[in-house]
Amino acid sequence: AVVGLAVVLAVSRARASRRGLRLSERRFRRVFDGSRSGMLLTDVQGRCLWVNPAARQIFGRTEEEMLGHRVQEFAHPDDAALTVGLVQDCLAGRIDGFDLDQRYVRSDGVTIEASITTALLRDEDRQPLYFATQIVDSTERQALERERERNRVELARRAEELQEANTHLADVMAMLSHDVRQPLAKIVGLGGLLQEEWAAIGEHTKVDYVQRMTAAGHRANDLVTDILMLAQ
Repeated sequence: AVVGLAVVLAVSRARASRRGLRLSERRFRRVFDGSRSGMLLTDVQGRCLWVNPAARQIFGRTEEEMLGHRVQEFAHPDDAALTVGLVQDCLAGRIDGFDLDQRYVRSDGVTIEASITTALLRDEDRQPLYFATQIVDSTERQALERERERNRVELARRAEELQEANTHLADVMAMLSHDVRQPLAKIVGLGGLLQEEWAAIGEHTKVDYVQRMTAAGHRANDLVTDILMLAQ
């Protein structure tokens, strides 16, 4: 009787355990399938066991086209080896998972950029069972970041050009200001002498002063023309 009771209890517990396992699996499946992020469950060789609808949409493939295939088959050729070392580190127990940006090729040939988070699931004896991977399509975000970086570089280049132009303009204006003051100072100085000492200055000197003032006036006029051209 005791043995029979033990058997009944064991069977009941086994049935309850199976019911709990089925319930847990159904809950996991609802979360897995309902996630708006792409989710994959692969074996330790990287073959797809479960693929949720969001992941199928990201890869542009049906469930039949993905199940049983290694995820790296869908990777961009230049990125196919990115996860090899990380997977080996997980299997060797050096890390529990990894984050990575990787490119994939959709079934229509379009290249997508994705951010992936992968964790290795183990059994009670710490033996590797599955890789659980979450995938987020970052194609648009990466494109925006590259565009922002290009704009930042272009703005920096233009700012540097403007700074150089401003420096050059300041140098030119300083030079022109100096060159304009020289003929004007000559005109003012000679004019003042003529005004103050008109009666005492000889005719030859007067003519020389006037010629020098006239030449300085022409020089100032040429500089003003140059300044106007520079302003235009």
